[in-house]
Amino acid sequence: MISGLAMGIIGTSIYLRRKMKHTQRLNKINLQVKHAKNSLNTDHIYGSWIKKSSISNNYVGAINVLENNKIVEHFFKIRPDYSFSWISNIKED
Repeated sequence: MISGLAMGIIGTSIYLRRKMKHTQRLNKINLQVKHAKNSLNTDHIYGSWIKKSSISNNYVGAINVLENNKIVEHFFKIRPDYSFSWISNIKED
């Protein structure tokens, strides 16, 4: 029979492993977005957003840039292998 302490240690290690993987995934995604912002070569970035697509394992989002006194969204996609690509629009989920 497994003691409560052993179960707690096992549960904690599983939780920490999942949390660490999630944090690493977010760090890689945020790094891709940071590189994308730098590639736009402008000081007029007014934010960005990102979400996990409900129709695929991709992350989709946009970087908001001020162009000609209007906010323009530059859409992008990040695939599960963390490769980044600009896209023309986002399909509604």
